[in-house]
Amino acid sequence: MTNQQLPSAVVRGSLRDGLIVCLGLLARDPSRYEAAAVAWHSRWCRELPGVGCSESLAALSALEALARPDPVEAGRNLCAVCEHERLEELAQVIEAWLERTMPFGQTAAEAPPASDADASFASMRPSSSR
Repeated sequence: MTNQQLPSAVVRGSLRDGLIVCLGLLARDPSRYEAAAVAWHSRWCRELPGVGCSESLAALSALEALARPDPVEAGRNLCAVCEHERLEELAQVIEAWLERTMPFGQTAAEAPPASDADASFASMRPSSSR
């Protein structure tokens, strides 16, 4: 898939709008999701000067895992990476998506804890409020 075939919000829009489009592709056009997610991740890396390899890999791994049958843990991991990078607007998009993705009647707050990756990113967050 070329940049011309990717949704413009992913290639040129804000990171927030691009993420919303990527998450929408998961439901509406999953065959286009991977290319869009990779393009969005590339922009994420460019727009975060000094982002480390571990954060970049965690974000890309979470994006990949969102396309799997149980995306909740991946969403939490991506949210944790965004929070660590102080990208609250992106974390809010993911949290809203998680609320819509959770099994009927369950909220993200009620879901079982995610993986150790969630905990490792939580421990990386600064203790001061944002």
